[in-house]
Amino acid sequence: MTKLCAGLDLMASTLFMSFETGARDEAQELIDLVLSRCTRDLEFVTGILRLLFDELSRRADDPDQD
Repeated sequence: MTKLCAGLDLMASTLFMSFETGARDEAQELIDLVLSRCTRDLEFVTGILRLLFDELSRRADDPDQD
């Protein structure tokens, strides 16, 4: 079980909760990923997420987008 959780970058509690509920908790999965990373990685990923969310917002506001 420990190897599985490590391979998925998940805490055991997150894995067990998904088995119990039968559904994924994407927010908790992201938290688990964040907890396993160093500050430098988090700063880098935060910048990327901001760019992605800005692009998603731009596309949502563009009436010509499908």
